[in-house]
Amino acid sequence: MRMGYSRDEMYYSVKQFLTTEIDPATALDEFFDQYNRRKRKYSAYLGISERIRQFENALQPKMRITSEDDGLFNKLEVRDGYYVVKIDDISALDANNAANYAYESIRLFTTFFQYFGNYGSSLIQKAVLVVSEDGIERKVIVNREKFNSVGDDNPFMVGELSDLSLTKLAHEGTDVLPVINRIAMLHNRAIANNGIENGFLNLWSILEIICVSDPDGSKINQVIQAAIPILKREYFPSVIYDITSDVERTLGKEGLDSILNEIEVGDNKYEKIASLIFLPEYQEKLDFFVDSFLNYPVLRSRILNLNDDCKKKKEILHKANQYAKRVSWHMYRIYRARNQIIHLGKKPRSIKDLGEHLHSYIDSITDDVFVALLLGPFKTISSVLVNAELENEIWEQLYGKDEAIDTDCIKALCHNFTVIELSNKNQNSP
Repeated sequence: MRMGYSRDEMYYSVKQFLTTEIDPATALDEFFDQYNRRKRKYSAYLGISERIRQFENALQPKMRITSEDDGLFNKLEVRDGYYVVKIDDISALDANNAANYAYESIRLFTTFFQYFGNYGSSLIQKAVLVVSEDGIERKVIVNREKFNSVGDDNPFMVGELSDLSLTKLAHEGTDVLPVINRIAMLHNRAIANNGIENGFLNLWSILEIICVSDPDGSKINQVIQAAIPILKREYFPSVIYDITSDVERTLGKEGLDSILNEIEVGDNKYEKIASLIFLPEYQEKLDFFVDSFLNYPVLRSRILNLNDDCKKKKEILHKANQYAKRVSWHMYRIYRARNQIIHLGKKPRSIKDLGEHLHSYIDSITDDVFVALLLGPFKTISSVLVNAELENEIWEQLYGKDEAIDTDCIKALCHNFTVIELSNKNQNSP
């Protein structure tokens, strides 16, 4: 094993040696001859989710992956919703190493695909068919966790972000790639059906990986210090996103478009809805607009309350500070629940609700970190966190004035809705 051969391969070889019917001396020579440290060429056949099929062309130059049947595809059983792909020309010491290499090559992409799509089900089957250069076939089970399904979202956008993550981090951020990969894996484990306590602890571990730099210091204080600047800035974008989504579900796309066409300020639907709610010049249009929601009192009240509470820049800052304070208190409750599980072995009564809030915080923080690493000049998570603090100071200066809300404020409120456009620009740049 110290030579690099896998434990499973040695078990298989010993079993073959002990059950052989040829001359024992010859069998022993053949047994030791195979451990000559000479790498062999292998082909690996894997079952992957149909969700990945449309991105196969993007994966081909990176992984030598193909779905063209060479006559052996039917030897690998795949579940419904999965299809067989082949990775050729793998150089490895044994079949197990070749199988794990092939699995890891695809898993690096599917980890990000699964993360951005929030999918719970495994996108790769554990069973791998490996064929050596001598034509010897082996079925290998790779030792990986199993994830269960959560639901579909936007596979195309998820695939674009996953491919960007793999390309950008692998080529330009090799030092941070293992950390990002670990974060994505912990997130995927957390949303699998592995027990609500395990999921809760996995989510909290992500917070510690990102926020805790001093292992001897107070973990909760470090988490709050690093997380709050990000969550505070993400408060209004998330509110605007929710309202826009609710309006579109209520009125339909055509109904939403008819409203957006009357709003000149804003480059996308989120900025236009924010302009409608906050800018004084659209007050009359807003009063007419909310009449469409007489049968939806919660949505109507939410829009009107936001309009009443935020007439000035400093009122937006006040509302964001109130949210930051509530999140800080909530983080302490989450941390106490974490300690109950770890130190007392107890399941907190409110763990489900706390876990849902923790998951929401994690998604906001990790999305911010991922986007900064993918699209910004940053190479480390710590530099992203320092930049978040600086941006928060600039944000407070912008909104700390007793002035009317203007178009610059709208742009700042909707800063994270340009991520996909930036991603496309980044991919097309030389």
